[in-house]
Amino acid sequence: MAVASGIDVAQCSKGSAWGDFDDDGDLDLFVSIMNRPSRLYRNEGNGQFKDVAPELGVTGPDRSFACWFWDLRQRRQARPLRPRTTRSLLPRPPRRRSSCRFRSRGRPRLYRNLGKDGFKDVTSDVGLDRATSPMGCNFGDVDNDGYLDFYLGTGGMSFEYLVPNLMFRNIGGKSFEDVTMATRTGHLQKGHGISFADYDDDGHLDLFVEAGGAVPGDDAFNLLFKNPGNKAHWLKVKLVGTKTNRSALGAKIKATIAGPDGASRTIYRTIGNNGSFGGNSLVEHPRPGRREGSRRAGDHLAGRRDEADHEERGRRPVNRDH
Repeated sequence: MAVASGIDVAQCSKGSAWGDFDDDGDLDLFVSIMNRPSRLYRNEGNGQFKDVAPELGVTGPDRSFACWFWDLRQRRQARPLRPRTTRSLLPRPPRRRSSCRFRSRGRPRLYRNLGKDGFKDVTSDVGLDRATSPMGCNFGDVDNDGYLDFYLGTGGMSFEYLVPNLMFRNIGGKSFEDVTMATRTGHLQKGHGISFADYDDDGHLDLFVEAGGAVPGDDAFNLLFKNPGNKAHWLKVKLVGTKTNRSALGAKIKATIAGPDGASRTIYRTIGNNGSFGGNSLVEHPRPGRREGSRRAGDHLAGRRDEADHEERGRRPVNRDH
């Protein structure tokens, strides 16, 4: 069925991610391939897919591993022809072998979606042009500021290969800061599956890491990092599908947040949107990002899934589930 639909990957694929990069309502597929150019299969809407990676400029890096779609700057519009969309692809480089010598080609790529103009490599612009060597990865808003941060579970196949896992904080959608030491999440055992979820229901995303290597003696206990939180308000949303899948996978949330100064900002989330080698909770957290101040967040909260549109208007109290 894959070959018949145009998805013919005979090489060693290492990661994959689904996302509607052109906002036409059909999920597209990105595939990272070891030692080969990555592929971006555009969903033609008729059961067929077309590889558009070369023409859109998203074939790197040459040894990619885990990958994902996300909205880096929280400015995504409903259609790509409107002012700049920012749903981006972030293929991660693979683990290295026995030594810890990193080569320049083993660096990630962050591609910004420019709508009809394709993608632009902004890796250096946002401070991510560095060797990271992950196997597992995922993203979530760990500091409740409304912008998505990410965590990398690092390592390699060889027994002696140990490098700290890495946590990066999103600085207003403009750059990233390495906060591994500050968050005390730089565990050394190899990281595989990564998941963000609010396990203790306090409004702050916690972090679960499946750890351990592939050879005997390289096993490790899994890790659960509790987020101590801060004074920022939070908002949790769980959608239930009525006409489509019950888990509302693929549904898009748009939350308009009213700030204490009267200004508003918009936060976008997609249900079930994860990094490969990871899986997040289906409860989304479009956080207001304010600290002490207004106790209500949002003039408008909407969820959309093609034929199963759902919209709620009116102000929603913060610091509770919806």
